[in-house]
Amino acid sequence: MAGDPAGALLLVALGVRHLSMCPMHILPVKDMLRRLRLDKIDSLVDEIEKCDSSRAIYAVLEKHLKTLW
Repeated sequence: MAGDPAGALLLVALGVRHLSMCPMHILPVKDMLRRLRLDKIDSLVDEIEKCDSSRAIYAVLEKHLKTLW
């Protein structure tokens, strides 16, 4: 889960601060985390809490990831 930028974003938004992943996934996740604005995390968590399915959560994460690039 942490090797996927969306999964890593979810974990970080939920407060996880130590991620473990295959070496090949480190660069994309690291790049995403460097672009992440911590002041936006609270609004992301609020959006995620309103979701009623994993599909809806993933859609919110993907939308947020697009704003980072």
